[in-house]
Amino acid sequence: MSTDTKGFAKHDKETSPCRQHGIYTARGYACVNRWSDCPTCREQDIRRGLKEPADGEERTETCEKHGQFIATHKFWRFGAHSYDHWSECPGCEIRAKLEREAAEKQRQRDEATARRVDAVKIPVRFANKTLVDYEVSCPGEQNALTVATDYVRNFEENRKAGRCLVFLGKVGTGKTHLGCGIARAVAQDGWGSRYTTVRDLIRKLRASWENRPISTVCGQSFPESESEVLRKFSNDSLLILDEVGVQSGSDLEVTQLTEVLDLRYRALRPTVIISNCTKDELKRYLGDRTVDLLRENGGKVVTFEWPSHRGWKAAEVLTRS
Repeated sequence: MSTDTKGFAKHDKETSPCRQHGIYTARGYACVNRWSDCPTCREQDIRRGLKEPADGEERTETCEKHGQFIATHKFWRFGAHSYDHWSECPGCEIRAKLEREAAEKQRQRDEATARRVDAVKIPVRFANKTLVDYEVSCPGEQNALTVATDYVRNFEENRKAGRCLVFLGKVGTGKTHLGCGIARAVAQDGWGSRYTTVRDLIRKLRASWENRPISTVCGQSFPESESEVLRKFSNDSLLILDEVGVQSGSDLEVTQLTEVLDLRYRALRPTVIISNCTKDELKRYLGDRTVDLLRENGGKVVTFEWPSHRGWKAAEVLTRS
């Protein structure tokens, strides 16, 4: 009989098989981690005049998987209630224990992975986007997907080298999809990653100057200092920085952005830059030095030159209608 006590708190009964009498309703005792024995077997013992076995009495039993073993009788009394049970096959009990422990470890790993993925702060629109479901319809898209997949596959090496990626191109070409897919995959592999736009990054830095609440803990908002915001964005193993070059590009904003990138560069923290700019426009916006840092140690620039997917989908809808 199974010794798994899962569900005892809510359901103290379940059906259980007896080798001699088939299915019967067993009562669960969570305090001793056992289910009750077959009542028909006990009634037959009583009719045959057999005395109740003493606590600690032994008998030979046969397990279909592990052969013969010595079963020991256990007897407990709880107030007006008593409970007795013959021990199960040691091999089966060890296997069941290992299975429970493995299931518990897997549950903990799954919860930890879910927390890491949630901490990435992927936008709702891209919450379910992965590298696997990225649609490829031209050689350029295949190249971009290959670069993203290889980057994740070799992230341990890329992390140690502080190797960055830069996605440039027109709107609607799948840059953010791939960026979020990279962040999700890296988080699932056990690394801390974060997605943000430059606009949100600048907003949080400005809020820190004005002592406005920008961090939420247990439902309450707290202010963060500028150094705390910078540390937050510079400590993650991977930062996906989207919409670079979309904002006004004032000297102060560029200074704040390059400071984050410089902090990550010095700490060997890789960054994925996503922008609608061309290579020349990105250099004018960030400066030659910052762009050069992004390409250090084999950092790649991928240009998304194909038409917008959004336009394709709109055209398909119009065609079908």
